[in-house]
Amino acid sequence: MIVLLRLVLLVASVGLLIVLLSPLAVLVNDLTSNPECLSIRLELSKAEYLGNNTLRVPVVVSYCSSVALTRVKLLFNTTEVSIPKLERGEYRQVVVLRLGDLLKSVEFRVWGLYRVVVRVVW
Repeated sequence: MIVLLRLVLLVASVGLLIVLLSPLAVLVNDLTSNPECLSIRLELSKAEYLGNNTLRVPVVVSYCSSVALTRVKLLFNTTEVSIPKLERGEYRQVVVLRLGDLLKSVEFRVWGLYRVVVRVVW
């Protein structure tokens, strides 16, 4: 009886582990097979100069994976862009940036479980 209980617990644990790790595995596979799957760009052709060395510029985030990302944050020197949920497609937001602002980091959660932070070194 105890052996059967241990076997059932082992099978349940392995199943739960597969369910919890599969979104992360799919995301890693999508990002490594297609480097353009997650891209961030500024549409400088549509930028508007506001004076005092500041610009109003659209930020476009393109994403192609089937795994939804939550709590996405793009951190520039002086500005933070927050996206509650990023799914397949494009997301646009107009932000105010100072001249010379650079992207410092990108932070997101996979399935709300795994926090991923990518620091950008210029």
